[in-house]
Amino acid sequence: MKFIAFCFVLLATGAIAESAPDDVLGKYWLPKKDGQLLVYREGTRYFGRVVSYDVAGQLDEKNPDPALRSRPIVGLDLLSEFSYDEGAVRWVDGTIYDAKSGKTYQCHLWFKDDESGVLWARGYIGLSLFGRTERFVRVPD
Repeated sequence: MKFIAFCFVLLATGAIAESAPDDVLGKYWLPKKDGQLLVYREGTRYFGRVVSYDVAGQLDEKNPDPALRSRPIVGLDLLSEFSYDEGAVRWVDGTIYDAKSGKTYQCHLWFKDDESGVLWARGYIGLSLFGRTERFVRVPD
């Protein structure tokens, strides 16, 4: 019975790919393909910075801090402070910033076996159950 439940969970969520910590490094399309994000590492933490955006000169107008509303979107870290959890095979304890709303959410990142090149991000407040999942597609070299 437990095996059947386990198989159901795998089918419902998609199998999680085996990953090494630095597999996440690289360039990805933003979910709406209106820009690109570069995932990089500083020490043992992982970040994702906007390196291009379709709207030239777009500012961080929705930021809750008025002093930051004049900064450009290009150069912003949308993903911050992730660490790799080898047991869970995902990057955890980070945050994702939504520049369209100006809100920051807790977040974890992962890859699925059946979708190589797609980085999944689950942003949430409190429990992961109450959140939203976005796809970041790797930009080919």
